[in-house]
Amino acid sequence: MKIIANSLPKSGTHLLSHFLSLVGYSELKPNIAWGQIRSSNLNPFYIIQKELRIDRSGNGLSIDLDIPDKKVKPVWLRKILFNSISEGYHKAHLPYSKELETFLIKAKVKLIYIIRDPRDVLLSYYDWVLSYPAHPEYYRISRCNSINNGLRKILHGNEYNDNYFKALYSGFLFKSGYMPLKKYQRNYKVAPLKERLERSIGWWKSDNVCKVKFEELIGDKGGGNYEIQRMAIKKLLKYLEIDLTTDKIVHISENLFNPKANTFNKGIIGRWKKYFDDEFKKEFDNECGYYLNELNYEKNL
Repeated sequence: MKIIANSLPKSGTHLLSHFLSLVGYSELKPNIAWGQIRSSNLNPFYIIQKELRIDRSGNGLSIDLDIPDKKVKPVWLRKILFNSISEGYHKAHLPYSKELETFLIKAKVKLIYIIRDPRDVLLSYYDWVLSYPAHPEYYRISRCNSINNGLRKILHGNEYNDNYFKALYSGFLFKSGYMPLKKYQRNYKVAPLKERLERSIGWWKSDNVCKVKFEELIGDKGGGNYEIQRMAIKKLLKYLEIDLTTDKIVHISENLFNPKANTFNKGIIGRWKKYFDDEFKKEFDNECGYYLNELNYEKNL
């Protein structure tokens, strides 16, 4: 069985993948996301390799949440999914399209999609950037004079331009202690959260996908509820056609909260309430309030 553990970035990718590992599935490489088609290495071999994956026939499949018009050849994606006989899962941040959904269903891939309160998604992304000085967004976000201003920049997205890189290589960043970015990171783009939600929410609405919320799966260690977590675990097990004893389900529940994951942040529900000021709450609602309703999250009070 091949599984795609799909999510909006910072929505619980590692929570879901840890669950899959606990029930016996291995993580398969590569992750299916923008890194497979945007050049992330100056070596000409890798640049050409990624260019060869791009479809120019008009029949491609979008796997880039931030640049959905850049599509891959279906034959390449099929090869990635079935290049080994191993059962397991690929982590992914896939934009929704009917074409991609149909392709994956025909390939008999199990689709699991995890979503999280978009306000906590935004805050988790902010924390992650500031914890990782090599991140392309670090310089821009770390200069903000308040958390809400940093969140604001991420909310509205960013695409780096030549002026940014001229400043980067002027020597200022070396003198000020910032870690310089590599030239390939000109390809780094983060779409506004509103656009990411719009491109991703189709998975949540699909009847062919097993959906789960971060808040349901995180359990009491992350501010959730033990009984709701057990219900979410049973739902996922049923979809995967796995029958486990009560003791095994309890073991999964007790070990699912995993602060040792590489990109694990706080893993706590509702942290945004501590940091969003009234002005930013209104701004967020204006941008993404529609998606809070669509995903059945309470709007800002």
